[in-house]
Amino acid sequence: MALSHVHFVVKASTRPDELVFLSGDVRELGSWNPEDSVALSKQESVQVENDGQHSIWTANVALPTSRDVRYRYFIGKYGELPGKRVVMVLTYESHLVPRRLTTVPTNGKPQDASPDQYTTFGLLDGKDHTMRGWLTHECEIHLRFLPNAIHWWKARHRTKAHSLKIIPMDLRYRENSPNEDEDDLSSPFANDIEIAVLNETECTFRPQKKFGHVFKPDETAFFRMRVLEPNFMAYRCDFYAFEPGTENLVESPDPRPVGCCYILPTNVKESDGDRTVVINGLKHQPIGQLFAHYMLVHPTRNLGCSLEVSYAKYWRRRKFGFDIGHRGSGNSFSMTTQCAAIRENTIASLVSAASHGADFVEFDVQLSKDKVPVIYHDFSVFITMRRRRGSGDSTSSVSSVGSNGEDYLGELHEMPVKDLTLKQLQMLKLNHVTEKDGFSKYNGADDHEPFPSLEKALRVLDVHVGFNVEVKFPMLFKDGKHESEHFFERNEFVDLILQVIYRHAGNRRIIFSCFEPDVCAMLRVKQNKYPVSFLSHGEITLWPTPLDARAQTTRNVVLTAIAYDLLGVNVHTQNLLKNEWLIHEAKEHGLVVIVWGDDNNDPRLIQQLKEMGVDGVIYDRIEEFKADRDNVFHLEYRAKRALLDQLNYDTVSTSSTIP
Repeated sequence: MALSHVHFVVKASTRPDELVFLSGDVRELGSWNPEDSVALSKQESVQVENDGQHSIWTANVALPTSRDVRYRYFIGKYGELPGKRVVMVLTYESHLVPRRLTTVPTNGKPQDASPDQYTTFGLLDGKDHTMRGWLTHECEIHLRFLPNAIHWWKARHRTKAHSLKIIPMDLRYRENSPNEDEDDLSSPFANDIEIAVLNETECTFRPQKKFGHVFKPDETAFFRMRVLEPNFMAYRCDFYAFEPGTENLVESPDPRPVGCCYILPTNVKESDGDRTVVINGLKHQPIGQLFAHYMLVHPTRNLGCSLEVSYAKYWRRRKFGFDIGHRGSGNSFSMTTQCAAIRENTIASLVSAASHGADFVEFDVQLSKDKVPVIYHDFSVFITMRRRRGSGDSTSSVSSVGSNGEDYLGELHEMPVKDLTLKQLQMLKLNHVTEKDGFSKYNGADDHEPFPSLEKALRVLDVHVGFNVEVKFPMLFKDGKHESEHFFERNEFVDLILQVIYRHAGNRRIIFSCFEPDVCAMLRVKQNKYPVSFLSHGEITLWPTPLDARAQTTRNVVLTAIAYDLLGVNVHTQNLLKNEWLIHEAKEHGLVVIVWGDDNNDPRLIQQLKEMGVDGVIYDRIEEFKADRDNVFHLEYRAKRALLDQLNYDTVSTSSTIP
């Protein structure tokens, strides 16, 4: 096979331990796999421009001749795990269409990949698109500090402003270090800490400052960083005191150190939790305490993420938003609105909505006891034991209430979905929690039965119908109630759903949504292909108020979506109508806005919402409200096929007239 030598040159800004890599669709460039990508070499020449310091990175690569090659650059670093060196993707070029070149015979002289002297990392066709990398081998630790997270025991400390700086320490590294000085920041991750604050000016993650972040009593702050082996990581929390009125000055004098505390590996064994640690003063006496919430995000193994394409921040804007079928053809157990004619969240309901023109179908996914992703809305069901006719036994089999009025109805028991296997769920004729009289109004063939698997939905439904997958994870409310206690471990729960999606989704358009903000953050960093939206009812009082401040108000929902770099927000229609700023500010930050709620079951309101500029409307009984039975993706597909058929016809016709 003939080879062409291609010279790649790119300008990028990197830290001392970072490299620029090259990945593409040919074997020589790693076939989009970061592990097999090409590392570029940093040149001596350094350019200083208005936007900071940049370096020139180059590589000469032998590629197949006369081949169209697609490629991207990414910034990453090498990491060491037991027995192997791995590549971590920090930032990558995320244009929907990657860079391209056509190789030509070089005859010993290298071909330039770009006609310019060099290309700029992230800049293509005048558009700058980069994205933070997903977790390949490393983990991500989140530390969240709520209002009044710092409590000082000494009165003299309470009158001053204090800052908190997080210093990560690899305990193995420190054990082998000859320097015993605690001020020696020996951790290789010391510069990787980022911070965001839940307010309008600081909601985007950025590197922490020299003396950390100055805390205000009523704010929520997030710290995050990535590490390869979290079991060996400790986090030193240093506290500094500012003289009154100097904490916000640009040229303020250096604050005075007052104490520190440690969050040790033994404190973060679970995937998430709360910890209170004692703050010790400079003379090692206790002077206060720090309350922290942590979350540890592990990479999802064998998922198959690549650099080929990412839709994580991609949404095709339309003049009018997409039509999204709520639980398929609609809520079938509502107490306040007309119910759908087909049982919700079943294959039949999803197929019906798709056949009546839904662009997307929205449905709920959780896990069965044997950890199979299944489609069902509530965290529990009501079941009972029943008698066979003529039997003297009180029960004959483990089954739920049937629809036969002649059967004896025993006492109803509420059972969590997570405590039943997929086989058990699908064998039982389960009642919805609203059907406490023991009779179910929905019956039929298998496709009408509850608890279809997520895999089946991916296999059965037309690939041109998009999926809005609501990931069901229980939340804790301010009143102390919990939606479902002793639930699955958070990382495993998310991983199992992602693995089914990646194995069976094919080219289907998919967007994730979730009420639980930590799950949204996990979905975002564990993969790079599908977008994630933060789902919320905001200030609406129809449901209990979440304990988590990120989910309590519409404003906080938007700020959290910005902080976690989500695609957008799914908000209740009443919140949108009461918060006129939402559409404008969301669009300013590039967020997609999708609305949901029973109010949407009104064709006039659907039209009003679309005219307001929402990107999607989730509503029931789409077959009643949507006159056009073709979804937009079907129409586009048929238009493309018609164009290709016409081009082929014209080519054949022209060829037939040539003598």
